[in-house]
Amino acid sequence: MEEPIVHPWKDINKYIETRAKETLYELELAEEFLKNGLYRNAAGKAFQGWKAVLAVLAANSRSELAGEFRGFVRLKERVRVEAG
Repeated sequence: MEEPIVHPWKDINKYIETRAKETLYELELAEEFLKNGLYRNAAGKAFQGWKAVLAVLAANSRSELAGEFRGFVRLKERVRVEAG
């Protein structure tokens, strides 16, 4: 059974680990689709993998990004978290 993605404001390390795994899975699927001639599907999976890579990089650079994006954000769960 797959683990649900943990929100970064709850556990940043678990989030990074999960998104890194997601990157590998998406890129493996993209490669398999490419081998089978499913180019559009491969492109979509490669894009999803790239988004996961960017999420990992952003999470690792959270302290630097926090300086650029100040403030708070209200979430659906009625939780107020610091932006960035």
